[in-house]
Amino acid sequence: MPDPTFWAKKATRNGRCWDTDNSSACGRFNGRLPLTNTIPARFTRIGAWTLGFPISPRDPLMKTLLLHAPGDSPCDSPWMGVPALVAHLKKLGFEHTHQRDLDLDLYHHSLDPRTHARVCEIIRQGGKQPAAHASAKLRFFVRWFAAPATRLLTRWTLRDRKFFTAFREATSIEQQFPEDGVVRYRKTLQRVLKLMGIFYYPYLSYPKFFNKFEERNFYAVHLRLGYALRQTMELGRRALEDFYEQTVLPQVQREDYDVIGISVSVSRQLEPALVLADFLRGHGIRAKLVLGGSYVSDTFDAGWLEDSVLEKVDYVIRYEGEEALPQLIDALRDGTSTAEIPNLLYLEDGERITNDRTFLKNMDALNAPDYDDLALEKYLDRPLRLPIMSNRGCYWGRCSFCSHHFTLGTGRMRARAPELVLEDMLNLQNRYGARSFFLTDESMHPGDIVELSDLILERGAKVNWSGMMRFEDCMDVPYLEKVKAAGCYSIMFGLESIAQNIQDIIQKGVNTELVWRVLEDCKKVGIKVHLFIILGTPGETEEDMKENIDFLLKNEHLYETVQIATFLLTANSPMHKKPQKFGISNVTTLSGHASKAYSENAFEVDRGLQQEEIQPYFDKLVSHPLILRKDLWGGHGFRIYQPDQPDTTWAYPAEVQAALSAAGLTDGNGHVCKAGDGTLNEIPLTGLRGSDPVEEINRLPEARPKDAQNPNVA
Repeated sequence: MPDPTFWAKKATRNGRCWDTDNSSACGRFNGRLPLTNTIPARFTRIGAWTLGFPISPRDPLMKTLLLHAPGDSPCDSPWMGVPALVAHLKKLGFEHTHQRDLDLDLYHHSLDPRTHARVCEIIRQGGKQPAAHASAKLRFFVRWFAAPATRLLTRWTLRDRKFFTAFREATSIEQQFPEDGVVRYRKTLQRVLKLMGIFYYPYLSYPKFFNKFEERNFYAVHLRLGYALRQTMELGRRALEDFYEQTVLPQVQREDYDVIGISVSVSRQLEPALVLADFLRGHGIRAKLVLGGSYVSDTFDAGWLEDSVLEKVDYVIRYEGEEALPQLIDALRDGTSTAEIPNLLYLEDGERITNDRTFLKNMDALNAPDYDDLALEKYLDRPLRLPIMSNRGCYWGRCSFCSHHFTLGTGRMRARAPELVLEDMLNLQNRYGARSFFLTDESMHPGDIVELSDLILERGAKVNWSGMMRFEDCMDVPYLEKVKAAGCYSIMFGLESIAQNIQDIIQKGVNTELVWRVLEDCKKVGIKVHLFIILGTPGETEEDMKENIDFLLKNEHLYETVQIATFLLTANSPMHKKPQKFGISNVTTLSGHASKAYSENAFEVDRGLQQEEIQPYFDKLVSHPLILRKDLWGGHGFRIYQPDQPDTTWAYPAEVQAALSAAGLTDGNGHVCKAGDGTLNEIPLTGLRGSDPVEEINRLPEARPKDAQNPNVA
């Protein structure tokens, strides 16, 4: 069990290791702190740790902040990348490492009435002095329609804010999601996302949380309003900068970080991340800015990482950061060269410097992700679901349409020992009270998973978990019964197509007879199934398309939820590298930084349906009532993450609650609130909750309505 005093100490320190003005305790030393052992300096780097040598403590005054950039999703659960890197840095001795999930912060920032007031004021002032390049017609539209409509939408959102908060905190999971497609909770969530589409256009939009009909409305109304307001007054950038000013800047100025890392996992985060870099530089922040994340690796490999991006930051780390970032922090502290730091990319005197690549070979050397600075109670998933990892890479790695596993710098799978995966689950359970976990592997290895299941059953661990897998011969009823008994409640399968012809083209190594058998067996043992489907694979005929669609519509009992997408020719996939082999010709890159996670390429095929012939099939399928209901984001999709017997009331562990209560940070029911007399400077939430204290407290509901159990009562 964790040290019960950890959280209280963390709270009273305000996320820092010193609070006094004593220069010997908190002043910045001009020189290095003395080492407490005699290990040679060269062994204080990653190599010594990997070999098992003791590590000299780093300078405790090197302070690092890692930020998950906004723009990906409305914070259903944390991303694992930044928390995993934070855990690794702390293990290596970088104790003053903090993190923030700006996706989470931005969503709740957009629920704040003060945010609405500031944005409406920007609109009012912008309407008086519109941009000179805006046409008279556009200025008229903004003044008499766009601006009033946006103000009206903000009032509608504020009307539901109290309901949203109370309903979420006081209602059991079964009541929150009885029919996720119609419950008012989901509609309220969508209304906030639509408003964000106006406020932050073109930097943020969340169409994946809408079904096909809702998406059309979102594009036709809300994004059109956002476009008009952007053209006349640059609302999107100004509103995004206002968010950074209210949430990020106070913490950065207060803590005076040495290094600020910005993680970009998908393309939608890139522009908000670059706006953040410009914003920090414009406010004179001295910290070195480091850009990283899987999408950065995608763009580098595709040749799209322009010097204009590198000019906005000091360094870019491509692929994995566990070796590069600690070495970079050491080099910045010591004033030494960065020439030998792996995976590093930067500009030096206008010249691009690209260091050698490497990848982490020993996954067992990592710790469980560290979620300390994140306000876990604010994520939308219920029960709380934390991501963990059992491997990196892909043990199959041959799919002709895929390049996911190469974003790590290698296609080779590296596994974490099942014993350590279970320890990760138990550590996170003890620390945060979580019982549900999602394994973020490209594909869970069936051998490792059965070993993990054996360990869970032997230990009697009470955990629920899910993840993505391939269809494998070993997945028979006894196998599935074992993993089900060990807490596996759902499996996500990348089926793509039920047509054997398409399976052969995409080289998944799957026989569709096996698919039918595994799906039937999952149904027998009670494991929920989610399917990923692709329409329009090069070489797909009309017969293949109809076979795939018929499978989905006539076998709804075999799967719980589904995600359907049209084919994208992904950069660096086998199909992209050798298009002629797959009957692909006339490839034209439409966008290097597209609205989806990778590129958008136009192409022609020698056989089968052409690109323009795919869309009618897609539109018709995703508009079908069955698919609307089973769509992961737009329908009942939350059900795939709900264990059969979930914890209906999640809270931090008892000893953590006691520590928080002793520090005056809870109301006794597990809800963070202001203490006694409400003196803000006596409530050191920063570091503990990952938010500015004033912002955090002012967002809390003043009371919990008695009728919060009723989803139909505002």
